[in-house]
Amino acid sequence: MPHSDANRLRQLERVLLIVELLAPLRDGATVGELTNDVRELFQGFGKRTIRRDLAALRRMGFVDQMTHRQNDQGYVEARWVWTDRSIRGVIMRHAAEIQASTSAD
Repeated sequence: MPHSDANRLRQLERVLLIVELLAPLRDGATVGELTNDVRELFQGFGKRTIRRDLAALRRMGFVDQMTHRQNDQGYVEARWVWTDRSIRGVIMRHAAEIQASTSAD
């Protein structure tokens, strides 16, 4: 497998793991908590990578930021939550948007 394909596969695996971790959490999780959990399986990335993955999931409508809470060190952190949308529903909505935009051209 070429290097770029391996990186894409690794990113997909990481994003799917984030989905798997967030979906059942009623109170969501912080970037730090997700980073620690994902690092148990994947090495070589940091919080910035998880933030990018969350941003992509947010653009798709799967996750959102909950109210910010103060952590033990006094820092305010956002908690990310699953939006309870089905993956199939979101993908079908995006496909319809893409089809409508290409039909308009």
